[in-house]
Amino acid sequence: MLRRTPFDERFFAVPCYRLVPPIEPSDLRALAVVRSEVAVFACAKVDASDLATVSRLEALGFRRISTQVRLRRCLESPPGAASDAWIGDRLELGAADIRAHATQLETGRVRQDPRIATATAIEFYMAWIRNSIGGGKRVASIDRNFLTFEDTAGARLIDLLSVLSKRAGIAARLLAAIVEDARKAGLREVNVLTDRDNIAAVHAYSAAGFVPESLLAVFHLHSAR
Repeated sequence: MLRRTPFDERFFAVPCYRLVPPIEPSDLRALAVVRSEVAVFACAKVDASDLATVSRLEALGFRRISTQVRLRRCLESPPGAASDAWIGDRLELGAADIRAHATQLETGRVRQDPRIATATAIEFYMAWIRNSIGGGKRVASIDRNFLTFEDTAGARLIDLLSVLSKRAGIAARLLAAIVEDARKAGLREVNVLTDRDNIAAVHAYSAAGFVPESLLAVFHLHSAR
């Protein structure tokens, strides 16, 4: 499916689109028509083992930007340790803290794209964080450190885990809080998609009982008319 992404357009100044799996040949044809008329930006995430779709994206001009790993925590496993994290619908953070969170997202796909200026990528992530902690997602927090998430179809999906207070075990405490909260809510699993090169995040999820499920290849298209 081909979807317009107005959020991206605030930063990239061209019509922006996302290809949502399953990506059909008709979706690629529709995007080809659009890019023949105007400059566009488009992104896609596909299973890294789906070589046919990868080949079709590359033929259209998409470039591989990064690889993400999908991890899952089954809630049938025993409960973990208790956590002192607060969970709510919003989190108030100052501009300096929001910028600090956005700046450290160095392995994010927008930061990894050499055609996107670092300053633009940081502004992109600052807006994403404001949306997430401002009511777009639920939030678990410890001081100025947070984890945003949403629930759908019996599963919890982590949106972003960001910790400024390093080496204090905060990531583990935030994950313990939202996993146990999900268990009490009757959900069956907690899922997350993170950049494979974000070693600290992958280690934190693994230590919290998350198991790798699959790899996704992330592609961007910058098309000039």
